[in-house]
Amino acid sequence: MKKLFLSFLFLFLISLLSAQETYYWYEGTKIPLRVIGETYYISYEENTEIDNFLFSENNKDKVVGNGVLQLLGINYINKPLTPIHWAVVTKELQKDILNLFEIPYITPDYEAEGGNVTIKVSNLLYVKLKHEADYTLLEQYAAVHKTTIVGKDDSMNDLYILLCTDISEGSAVDVANYLYETGVFEYTEPDLFTLSSMIIDAMPSYSIRENSNQALCISPNPVKDKLTLTLPTDNNEIKIFDLQGKLWLQQSVGYSAEINVSMLPAGMYVLVVNEESYKFVKE
Repeated sequence: MKKLFLSFLFLFLISLLSAQETYYWYEGTKIPLRVIGETYYISYEENTEIDNFLFSENNKDKVVGNGVLQLLGINYINKPLTPIHWAVVTKELQKDILNLFEIPYITPDYEAEGGNVTIKVSNLLYVKLKHEADYTLLEQYAAVHKTTIVGKDDSMNDLYILLCTDISEGSAVDVANYLYETGVFEYTEPDLFTLSSMIIDAMPSYSIRENSNQALCISPNPVKDKLTLTLPTDNNEIKIFDLQGKLWLQQSVGYSAEINVSMLPAGMYVLVVNEESYKFVKE
């Protein structure tokens, strides 16, 4: 009965969300979002029952994407984040999931302004402090909105990562908007991604920035021995991580570079260039 009530409540809230203005802030600009609701992002701690249900013969074709949320380059506040499993599922499957399981976090998909890309929203958001002393204010706002301060990005000064759950006062988009509109923080952003960039990394809206940066070229992908990069500037720091967060390579490069990746085991990797992230496959 409780699961059925939660299901109806969630659908009611989504209908309200569709009727209201939805947006997020990016570099001081309000970016309109439209709720689509064709697929849904769900997250949960490791749960064999949920995994078995999602990837059963009847449901596996309704799972559009899935993975384990990885935070790279984070100084945790208290303890490392428990691995969070996530999946993007169809509208039909999310209804079944809500009826059967208690899911800590679920959001619909959105369409960005212009209708060029369908955006998913994870349960992370990023807050950049204006001053280090503002951390006390961040703690207070996090408590009010029932969000957890996970940690601090070790590559950017005063950038913190927050986590939303089912007890939070809204989604990551809602909380990020509220915090930004207080005027207290330099910027706040929900963690947005697309299914062309299914690795969730602790960098603000990296998948959106990936689509906007036409000057960067990575080839070949998949790669066997050498990865060729063409970059928009002559001063770049690159890092290569595997999906478990292990750093395999770090170096500075100029406008173009040929990176030897022959030592990498076969699999998928994340290439971090300055503040933007990209995925590639090592054969």
